[in-house]
Amino acid sequence: INTYLHSLEILDISDAIYICTNLGYDVKINPLGEMAVNRTIRHLIVGNALGANSTAEDPNIGGAVVNPSYCIALETLTLTVNGSVISENALKQSSGWPNTGGLSGCPNLSRLIISEGVTRLSLGDVWDQIYCVCPVVELPSTIEMIGSRVFGSYCRSTIVCRALVPPGIFSEGPTLTTNFYDAYGQMGKMILYVPAESIDVYKTTSGWSNFGTILPIEE
Repeated sequence: INTYLHSLEILDISDAIYICTNLGYDVKINPLGEMAVNRTIRHLIVGNALGANSTAEDPNIGGAVVNPSYCIALETLTLTVNGSVISENALKQSSGWPNTGGLSGCPNLSRLIISEGVTRLSLGDVWDQIYCVCPVVELPSTIEMIGSRVFGSYCRSTIVCRALVPPGIFSEGPTLTTNFYDAYGQMGKMILYVPAESIDVYKTTSGWSNFGTILPIEE
């Protein structure tokens, strides 16, 4: 991709299946890293993975652990299956928490999109907050469950949630809980956009009501 596809702007590998043999595996879009940055890919869409945690009932339980670092033109990243996450190895290190500096070598990334059909973001894993590494994070209308640590650690994103009903919140286990982890008081500074008809229910639902500003989605 780096050497020969000099005009490639949209890379859709959502139908590819990555066979992951251990928990530390990630799919490096640019394995050369900062030695030879990718200068053309603007939109990246990723999908399936068969990982160390996979089961016959849920082959995507481990999700696609994608590492898009040093794709310097990247503007949008779309995750298409349950459990997909951004590799912690792709994140800039800052003050001990890897997501405080965003994605390494991706200065133009402006939007993380969780596609329609996805029903959950990782269930309470310590790295859940790595979803929030760019200015806008879009959650689909199909989202039903979301990890309790997604928004609480240094998240600076604006969240767009298209679900009419506030998704359930899960912690490790998974165990149903009622609040997001918010040790740093970030949620009070964040903006949440939801369907206009659902504003009141989001404002009165534990956890979601912690967002500082809740506004209607305006297409």
